[in-house]
Amino acid sequence: MTEQEPNYVPATVKAFMDDLEKATGVPATAAPHGPRRWRITHTNDRVTLTLDYKTTGPGRWHWAASTLTVDGQRRALAAGMEHYAAIFADPDKAPGGSTGDTEEEQHLPAPPSQAPPPVRKAHRIIADALAAVDHTVETGYLPAGDVWLVELATGRVTVRMRWTHTSRRKSRRGYSWDMAADRPIEVVVDGVDRTGEVGRDINKALHMAANPGGSAPAPDGRGPVSGAADAARSTAVETRRATVIRV
Repeated sequence: MTEQEPNYVPATVKAFMDDLEKATGVPATAAPHGPRRWRITHTNDRVTLTLDYKTTGPGRWHWAASTLTVDGQRRALAAGMEHYAAIFADPDKAPGGSTGDTEEEQHLPAPPSQAPPPVRKAHRIIADALAAVDHTVETGYLPAGDVWLVELATGRVTVRMRWTHTSRRKSRRGYSWDMAADRPIEVVVDGVDRTGEVGRDINKALHMAANPGGSAPAPDGRGPVSGAADAARSTAVETRRATVIRV
């Protein structure tokens, strides 16, 4: 089915709709949601789940954001499909969900050349480490909080990493940047928040991106993408503060 046909739904979006129906017995709906986006909606009389997917090219659809509400109030996302099915069936009896908020942050696109050194290094190493995997990796800037992002997306996994100032005082050589103290790495697999499995370990996050059906590996101190972890931990001082593209 092509995009021009009236009943077209991207394959990645349709697959997750099928998973929702299989888990709960209730079909989901999907529709275009702005330019280059689709939104899945799954609802009953108390629970509403939305999942947004965005495209980065022909046939490439990646998770972008999720929200879960119960009786009109935001609730933490489910820890997995089985947990979501329990919430959907009876939110009063289901256990609590994951921590944090996976609603997409509105960031400005910015090329790696404008990012602080640790962000540029992580972008380069991540792109090289996952060269064999169909993916996109981008950098961006959040004016709210003065945060730099690296976002990695495959067909099933989205990984976001955040950097902030380690000091507001600018030295002779520039600013210091390090990974954010709060949720420095966020991992979503098939629309499920699995951030808790990786903590601050980029090697674990990238392992999950390359192997979305498995769990994060046990910590061993190093890994095949340890250079990215080194970049994330860097407190190198920026030679100049990056300039953000004006849009």
